[in-house]
Amino acid sequence: MKNKISKSPYLMVEMIAALGLLMILTTCFFASLKTLNNMDRTFSSEKRALMVADNTLERLANKKNYNSIDVKRIFMDEYQKSGLKNYSRITPKIEVQDNHTFLVLLKPNGKTFIKVPVKCQP
Repeated sequence: MKNKISKSPYLMVEMIAALGLLMILTTCFFASLKTLNNMDRTFSSEKRALMVADNTLERLANKKNYNSIDVKRIFMDEYQKSGLKNYSRITPKIEVQDNHTFLVLLKPNGKTFIKVPVKCQP
């Protein structure tokens, strides 16, 4: 038996459809990778922000007496060490009320991510 080559007009249409489908799937794949990368960056920034608050509280626990100025200095030092200033838009804020100092970290939209009260010496 001889092999006969089919001269079907559908072969070219099938190839174009397959390439179109491949392009759509590739586009969806790269879009999902970008989304995952953004989610990872956000998670990493939030994790660092929590570490800033935790490290600040640990350093304050090692001191016997501290006032709001000491709290602010330690908090800003931990913020600088964390690298959030360079890689994230999470910003620090300190609020002082009576004998409490509040360590606040704000998200890029201005909403509070974390707010930690610290009781200070007068």
